[in-house]
Amino acid sequence: MKEIIVLFLLIMLVACQENNKTLDIENLEADQVIQNANDLEGKQYKAPSLDVAINAMPFNLNVPNLPKTFEPFKPTTIIDWIDTEDGKDISIELLATSDDKYRNTLTIYARDFEVNYLNEDSEKITLDNNKEIYFIPDRPPNDGYSVSVEWKQNGVYYSLNFSGETDNPNKVKEMLIDLAQQMQ
Repeated sequence: MKEIIVLFLLIMLVACQENNKTLDIENLEADQVIQNANDLEGKQYKAPSLDVAINAMPFNLNVPNLPKTFEPFKPTTIIDWIDTEDGKDISIELLATSDDKYRNTLTIYARDFEVNYLNEDSEKITLDNNKEIYFIPDRPPNDGYSVSVEWKQNGVYYSLNFSGETDNPNKVKEMLIDLAQQMQ
């Protein structure tokens, strides 16, 4: 019986430690305080590199390998939303641009807090690992072409967006699904 209690306490201790992770700002540069449309304030940070940005996150962020026509992802913003406590409610945005004639962009958004716009009404796709993602098609009258995939995993909400021009929308959809699979 003592072994079961000790094992239970050990599991609880590990679970609590996982939930107590916060944004590590040691290697981030404070940028500005911002306010969103819902009047929430956030401290915005910049990271000098992708590795620094990923290592600062209080959650895992797997960055996929991009097609050869895209430059590597770069962190654009990291925001610590101040509505709870410092280091919690974090969002990050990573951006990659293509080096072809279209100058297309791929953007990863990740947030470790509830978002109300996970688009579960869109096309549901089941990945090889049985994880479900949602494909959001282009919605006219957009300038150019813009599609996304969204999913929730381990309490983190992800969105992967393609914006630009394409001659082959099916190829873009396949690319996004492949990138989402790599991020699992």
